[in-house]
Amino acid sequence: AKVPASLESQAGYTLLRREPVVVADVASETRFTLPELLVSHGVRAGVSVPMLVGGRPVGVLGAHQRSPRAFSDTEVRFLVTVAQFVCLAVEHQNSLDEVHWRNEHLTRLERLTITFWTQTTAEQLYNAVAGTALQVLEGDIAAVALIEDRQKITYVAAVGDGFLKGICLPLSDCPVSDWMVSRGQPL
Repeated sequence: AKVPASLESQAGYTLLRREPVVVADVASETRFTLPELLVSHGVRAGVSVPMLVGGRPVGVLGAHQRSPRAFSDTEVRFLVTVAQFVCLAVEHQNSLDEVHWRNEHLTRLERLTITFWTQTTAEQLYNAVAGTALQVLEGDIAAVALIEDRQKITYVAAVGDGFLKGICLPLSDCPVSDWMVSRGQPL
């Protein structure tokens, strides 16, 4: 279930405070209100702890009861420990995902390097560059445009539906030229 990450719910309050929050009896709770989901299930007490990965909140681990009760420091510390283990698992998975992403991109880069070095004409190289950009970015259209004589931009390669190839624009009609000039970069 989704609840707002605001001071209006126990989960949101826990995320914003970044510390355990104990509710012995919802009838006397004044810091926030319980979401309808918990109320409809008869929840009367609960403890929640933030789940932090790299200092960034990623969730809340909570335990609730249908009758009022106090939670001991030992119970709260136990829940904190469980949340930390969950966060370690999340960090581990994120690390694996990042390693996988880097390996995938290194493999693409290696293929790209081989592709670039095996092109025999400028046109083949430009098409390979556009094709690689299209594949890596999972786009619909990719193009290579060159500035010619500091006066015009010519699209020398286009992959996808290819409608850009061969189009020439005066450099003054290109928003990129204004952007480059504004940053003191020569054309």
